Amino acid sequence: MRNRLKIRAEGLQMAFAFLTIFPTGTFSWNQKTARQSVLFFPACGMMIGLVAAIVASLLSLVSLPSYIIAFFALLIMIGLHGGLHLDGWMDVSDAVGSWRDKETKIKIMKDSYAGSAAVWSTMLLLSGRYLFILYVLDMQVVSIWFLFLVIPVLSRMAMAHLLIAAPLMKQEGLASWFREEQKPFDKWMILTTGVMIIGTIAYFTMTSASFAGFIGVMAFLFYWGGRTFFYNMFGGMNGDTAGAMSEGMETMLWMSSCLYISFVMV
Repeated sequence: MRNRLKIRAEGLQMAFAFLTIFPTGTFSWNQKTARQSVLFFPACGMMIGLVAAIVASLLSLVSLPSYIIAFFALLIMIGLHGGLHLDGWMDVSDAVGSWRDKETKIKIMKDSYAGSAAVWSTMLLLSGRYLFILYVLDMQVVSIWFLFLVIPVLSRMAMAHLLIAAPLMKQEGLASWFREEQKPFDKWMILTTGVMIIGTIAYFTMTSASFAGFIGVMAFLFYWGGRTFFYNMFGGMNGDTAGAMSEGMETMLWMSSCLYISFVMV
């Protein structure tokens, strides 16, 4: 029992060490710990969102304009994961933008150089997310706390599920290593944990069930669409596609929030 608790605690440390820049201390870096760490990916997202929400709330207290608050909120959410997922987004963008055959795309994805597709797609991704956050802040009709907390949770939940449930591109690399000790029910544990976290956040932020449900449905649709897209493009997924999924989902969920506000609430 004590050993199981130790492995879970070290899994939490590994998750934060892998997905954030928070100090975590020393822990055992092995497959058993890696299995537990994936289950804590949503918790990492919640912590990143919590810091961003606190900073945004403090900045609003000193009457800073929304465009400055949105900038710092975005900067914090990117900075707290060290830009790790953006690297995956850029690698996938270069591979997709090459319009080459499947094997060549995979080779391009492994290339450390950033091509033009990586640059312009990242600019669109982040500028779009900034504008969507700014719009939500300006409208002030939904709980900012809910969105800052839930969107990073959903994006990390999607990343974790993709990492352990989707077909692998190749039986090697980081994604394959994370999967070595995984159990069949782990993917359901990730979903259950994520839903519980989201439900709790919605309750304490007094967010309507319709809005929370809409965000959840949009996250599912984007996850399934992204997973299908990666399979058609590359024959499976790897660590880069997991990072691209996380980054893409965050921007899409902020955009979905704007659409809901514009067409349902206003």
